[in-house]
Amino acid sequence: MKGERPSWFPDWKDRYVAVVAGGPSIKRSEVDLLQGKLPVVVINESYQLAPWADALYSCDHLWWELRYQKVKDFGGLKITPDAVAVKKFPDLKRLKFRETKPGDPVKYFIMDEWGEVGTGQNSGFQVVNWLAQLGVKGIMLLGYDGCTLGDKLHWHGRHADRLNNPTQAIFLAWKGWMENAAPKLRALGIEMINCSMYSTIGCFQRVEVAATLERWKL
Repeated sequence: MKGERPSWFPDWKDRYVAVVAGGPSIKRSEVDLLQGKLPVVVINESYQLAPWADALYSCDHLWWELRYQKVKDFGGLKITPDAVAVKKFPDLKRLKFRETKPGDPVKYFIMDEWGEVGTGQNSGFQVVNWLAQLGVKGIMLLGYDGCTLGDKLHWHGRHADRLNNPTQAIFLAWKGWMENAAPKLRALGIEMINCSMYSTIGCFQRVEVAATLERWKL
């Protein structure tokens, strides 16, 4: 890849990693199984399920504005692509979005510039793109549902404050960009496991958390 590898990137090469997103299928008991077994990245509100995680990611400046005081003592990396958030909260680390023109970031999977990822229109996609740049061996996805479950949008319910809640159209867009990235992840030799049995994202193997840990001998 071009450029220099950011100095804050962790050394997770050839390791298995879990990502805990916000889908309604998540069970705290499954998240608890991950502790001490492998690096874990939490997205947005899922820091509440794993305050011991290795990294916390949110692409939303408003999320950091509203939540920073609650997560300022989070012990892992705090990561965002938002330049305004990084300027206001200097302990945040920054990824970058590639832009085809100013204000028009690309949405597809990117592997040719260190620290630069495609948006996929959601944090979950961005984290997967970042982990691929780290050279991980496998990625376990929790809460990547791509749909509602009953009347729930997230495991924590709807955002009650100014944060946006996804629509069905947004879910479909997320699903499409992840499916677009799947062949590239396979070509990199990264084993992708979707641990949500309710997910509409069908491009990855679907295996429950406990069975995946056993499969990976963790």
